[in-house]
Amino acid sequence: MQKFIQIICVGLWVFAGHSAKAQMFDYYVLSLSWSPSWCQLTGLKRGAEQCDGTRDLAWILHGLWPQYENGWPKFCKTTQPAPTPKQLKTMRHIMGSEGLALHAWRKHGTCANLAADDYFQASRAAFEAIRKPDQLTLPLSEQRFAPTSLIDSVLRDNPQLQPNNLVVTCRKGLLHELRICLDKQLSPRRCGRDVLRGCSDPYISAPTPP
Repeated sequence: MQKFIQIICVGLWVFAGHSAKAQMFDYYVLSLSWSPSWCQLTGLKRGAEQCDGTRDLAWILHGLWPQYENGWPKFCKTTQPAPTPKQLKTMRHIMGSEGLALHAWRKHGTCANLAADDYFQASRAAFEAIRKPDQLTLPLSEQRFAPTSLIDSVLRDNPQLQPNNLVVTCRKGLLHELRICLDKQLSPRRCGRDVLRGCSDPYISAPTPP
């Protein structure tokens, strides 16, 4: 709960000078990716940095995405300068690589009407405010589990969230992402109908880190 209070303070500070421009989108989706699934399906074949077995990555920040009530903007024109290598490096430990941080900025951060430092600070605060299921606890320790059981686990550990604030996605029978909807002050809010189209598989698996 203390982290949730901190995220509110950060959100109010970051967005204080940007309310007019922020009207161009409606809310955010905080996307948390289960890194071992991406590595198993794609990353290991690419030799991706985040799939290095010595790093033991589980949940990573895929991004903080500006969202419309239906649909989303991407690759927006912006007057904000691109993030510096130093700024990208500060995101590596929660995003897996500096390359993913740069991609997140180009595709989503440019639509937030924030300086790169403010965007990454908001992204980091949102990521850290969510208590994530550990891979050694239920339901992730089960060989196969229902997506709804993962949602129940997240709701139990994050009392600030409601069922319509989040969704679990999957790919090829594997846990893909946990997506949480936040307003412009980074408080939980109802997800749009397009975001709530989550995993339709009755059971999925969550690989362990490579």
